[in-house]
Amino acid sequence: MKIRGWMSIALVAARAITIILTATFGVVLGALLNAADTGTTRPGYYRDPAIHGDTIIFTAEGDLWTVSVKGGAARRLTSNPGHEGGAAISPDGQSVAFSGE
Repeated sequence: MKIRGWMSIALVAARAITIILTATFGVVLGALLNAADTGTTRPGYYRDPAIHGDTIIFTAEGDLWTVSVKGGAARRLTSNPGHEGGAAISPDGQSVAFSGE
């Protein structure tokens, strides 16, 4: 019984860390985007980050976007009427898989 109790605590801690890191990512990404060019960027919700090398792909406004980890202007990758999200970058960095409606 003691092992299950510790496993439950570890699972809750892992979920809390995931939530904290996701929130931190959103704040950092927002700051990077806004610091790069305050005239053309706008605040928003940046979700589902995928990182490979110096590239970040994320979901915003129902589409996929990419930006360098160093900041700068984000570039829209998709512009369909439906919602795209859940991007995953292939291990070699050449392809992106995602779900869309």
